[in-house]
Amino acid sequence: MAKKSIASLKKLLWKHFTAYIKRRDKNICCTCGRFFEGGAMGGGHYIAKAACSLEYYFSEVNVNAQCTNCNCRLEGNRPAYRAFLLQKYGKEVLEDLELHYGRSTVSDSYMWLIDKIEYYKNHAT
Repeated sequence: MAKKSIASLKKLLWKHFTAYIKRRDKNICCTCGRFFEGGAMGGGHYIAKAACSLEYYFSEVNVNAQCTNCNCRLEGNRPAYRAFLLQKYGKEVLEDLELHYGRSTVSDSYMWLIDKIEYYKNHAT
C-alpha cells in the first residue's frame, strides 16, 4: 500500500476532527449561538487556518462549531468568536493562542497526523 501524502492525511484528519468538534459542541454555533445540523455547521477557526501551525490548525481551542453564515459570510465573526473564547477558556488561554498560533513543536508531521486521525476517529462517534 502506498504511503499517503501529508495533504491527504490532513484532509482525513479534518473529517474526523470536525465530526468530533460538532459533537462536542452539540452543533451550536460558537458565535451566534444557534443550533444547526448537516452542511450548515462546520469547524470554524479563530486564528485562520492559513496562518496556523499544524497543532493550531487542529486545536480544540482554536476550532469550534460554527455555522456557515458566521464562518464564511461574516468571515469568522471574529469579535463574537473572541468573546466566546474569552468566556469559555479565559484570558490566559486566549492570549496564549493569539501569541503562539504559528509556532510548531511537531517534529514528524506524518506520524503526528496518523496519531491524531486514530484518536479523533475513535472519539468522533
